[in-house]
Amino acid sequence: MGDNKDKKDGLDLSDQVYYSPEIAESIKTLRKIVDEIYERESADTESDAFKAWRHEVLGGLPETKSVEADEFETLHEAFELQATAGNRTYRVHAHIDEAFGSDVGLVRDIIQLMLQGMVQSQAGCFVRHALQHGRLTWRRDRNLDFPHPLPYQPRQPSDLEGRAVEEAAVLEAAIQWVMMRNAPGMNLRVNRYNIEGGSNGWATVNFYHTRRRLSINLNHWRLTRRPQALTASTAAHELLHNLGWSHPDGVYRPWMAIENYEHCIAEHSGAPLEEDHDQILH
Repeated sequence: MGDNKDKKDGLDLSDQVYYSPEIAESIKTLRKIVDEIYERESADTESDAFKAWRHEVLGGLPETKSVEADEFETLHEAFELQATAGNRTYRVHAHIDEAFGSDVGLVRDIIQLMLQGMVQSQAGCFVRHALQHGRLTWRRDRNLDFPHPLPYQPRQPSDLEGRAVEEAAVLEAAIQWVMMRNAPGMNLRVNRYNIEGGSNGWATVNFYHTRRRLSINLNHWRLTRRPQALTASTAAHELLHNLGWSHPDGVYRPWMAIENYEHCIAEHSGAPLEEDHDQILH
């Protein structure tokens, strides 16, 4: 995946992405086509060639996680939120799922906290964390599409500090492209799901590139049991998914770029990091 030779971290890439509904549906359709071809052709021959072909093709297709709550006709309450630091003002037009009920205001406050953390440059914190951990993995793939130019260096940095500085700059630039908008701001859907003991949230990788808006999903059960500042850092994590950052499914290490940034947002908000962070779900 581009220059990220350290990105795999010894883990399988196949199930790390939440695909857009269109791509997920295409993969599902392809699975059906493969099965239909196998059933049709294997009935006319005693050869195992089609069986072997089917096994290889289906084994190479990724598992898809494609449920997008905002594809359904759900009601959302809109809020214009903004935060300023220096000469930057970040704005979002947050559409919060009314299924949050009396906690819609809580979710609004969480998104406001997220904005306040993101408008403050986290580049210094990001580089410091990378150097403390002695590694930086799961950087954004420089070959992954993005609708705006990102400040990659012509020559890829070979040392950790250089990679961390470049990644921090790319991250800050991507966020600024998306968030530094005139009122009412970038459209952000905050969708609800409710699973006891489930993940804190989830979002589709590179959603912004395909939709030119943002969409994240927060677990209602979790956000009512955690400090607001921690859920704000989770919201930032999910937003980075929309901008193209990822991690292996269900694996969270503090030296992964998206986790590094989430920790910086939590630190800025004064939130205590949860114990055994490797087990925290997003």
